[in-house]
Amino acid sequence: MKPNFHAQKLVLSKIYDYRILNRHSASALDRRVLFYPKPLRWDLIREAVPLFLGEHDFKAFQNAKSAVQSSIRCLLSFELFEDYKGLYRFRIEGTGFLKQMVRTIMGTLLEIGEGKRDPKDVTKILASRDRRLAGRTVSGSGLCLVSVRYPLSFEQYRI
Repeated sequence: MKPNFHAQKLVLSKIYDYRILNRHSASALDRRVLFYPKPLRWDLIREAVPLFLGEHDFKAFQNAKSAVQSSIRCLLSFELFEDYKGLYRFRIEGTGFLKQMVRTIMGTLLEIGEGKRDPKDVTKILASRDRRLAGRTVSGSGLCLVSVRYPLSFEQYRI
């Protein structure tokens, strides 16, 4: 690769998975999940997920002490899968992410699933740009970077 290749600046998008094990007992084998034994309203969570899509100012969902020039990000896709009974996987693709953004989105969705928030609160939280209005930042145990997408042609960067 030529010296002008930059692994961060050339990223088109990143894809993350966040896995939640929602049942009474934890897995003895899989520790790369957030174990969540409380019952959740997955119908409410499914209703809230699409509200994050598109370009928004995600300032309310970033680490409170983050210093970035812009907190505007674009989520290209956000899907929820039940891989098997009780194991839920969120797949989120965006052009960029703020520090702890995915984990705070997950915390907000869990609060919606607990019935502490309404799915429509997502729109209000985004508009507020106020970190105090978003949900808690959950553990990174369920978070996994799945892939990073770059331009199809790297010809200009070859030696």
